[in-house]
Formats: sequence, structure tokens, C-alpha cells
Amino acid sequence: FGFAFRNAGKVAFDSMLFIFVVHPYNVGDRVEIDGEELMVKKMEIFTSHFLRPSDGSIAYQSNSRLMERIITNKSREQVQV
Repeated sequence: FGFAFRNAGKVAFDSMLFIFVVHPYNVGDRVEIDGEELMVKKMEIFTSHFLRPSDGSIAYQSNSRLMERIITNKSREQVQV
């Protein structure tokens, strides 16, 4: 019984920490996650929705899983001259 609630609590805590503290992207940003280019379509507390520009499909990712991945925000990168 405790295992189920402990895991649910960890997922909820990781998701909230990712959205409110880490906040690596905004809606409309182009990001690269594990080598795949995506566009952020929607952000929710537990999931993020991404649009694949190559085929137009939508990918759903859990924010607690995204906490463990390398995310590069292409929209926030600035080229220095």
C-alpha cells in the first residue's frame, strides 16, 4: 500500500519541480530531446505535448521522465558574434 503512494508522490513531486523550478522550455519553443527535434505544443503539470515537425505527429512525455533527460532549447540559444 505504501509503495503505490510513495511512487505516486515521487512522480508528482518530480513533475512539479520540473515545471516550476527547472522550466527548460515554453510553449512554441523548438527543443532537442535525446537527439530528436520537437516543438512544444502544450505543457501540463504531469505531461508535456510535443509536435514532431518531420511528420506532424504529437508525442506525449511525462514531466517526471523528462527530468532525467538532456533537453536543449533551440529557441533560447543565442549566437555570439
